[in-house]
Amino acid sequence: MERRFCIQTPDGTQYPGVSEERARTWLAQGRIQVTTLVRDEAGEEWLPFNQVFEAPQGAVCLNHPDRSAVCTCSLCAESFCELCVDAPGAFATCHQCKPPARPEDAWPRDTEATTLASEALKYAIFSIFCFGIILAPIAIHKASKAREYARENPYPSNGMGNATAALWVGWIALVFNALTLIGKLAQFAR
Repeated sequence: MERRFCIQTPDGTQYPGVSEERARTWLAQGRIQVTTLVRDEAGEEWLPFNQVFEAPQGAVCLNHPDRSAVCTCSLCAESFCELCVDAPGAFATCHQCKPPARPEDAWPRDTEATTLASEALKYAIFSIFCFGIILAPIAIHKASKAREYARENPYPSNGMGNATAALWVGWIALVFNALTLIGKLAQFAR
């Protein structure tokens, strides 16, 4: 008789009597994740899907077809060999899904977005005190470009906060300086 499993979704709903084949089908369909809790119907211990069902028997590594898979990635659910995951086990993560550990490994535009955002903020702050009519538009342009690059970046710490601050300060400085210039011209015209 085929082993049956109970699957518990994150909302607490339990599905008893599920075969391994059906569980793998649900995983492929996206109905469950590799971190979804599963237990053998005969047992009592709940474990993540990819700890109960290691890589399918006969599965090969996605990156190395000549090697046997030892586990599935906890994020993308693909099968990988021991060379392609950080540490085989329940919460293994493949190198494609794992975020970079060092800034130089980060997404290429991350550094560009952060640099542009910092420059934009400097220009915006200087535009409050001097040459606002000139520096504020430069700050606004750099901040807009930084925000554009940051939106493309899949990692959260990418200068978006500095770019947004520079955009606001730049617009405020531009309006303030434009009103000051209009006031001085009106005063001069009298």
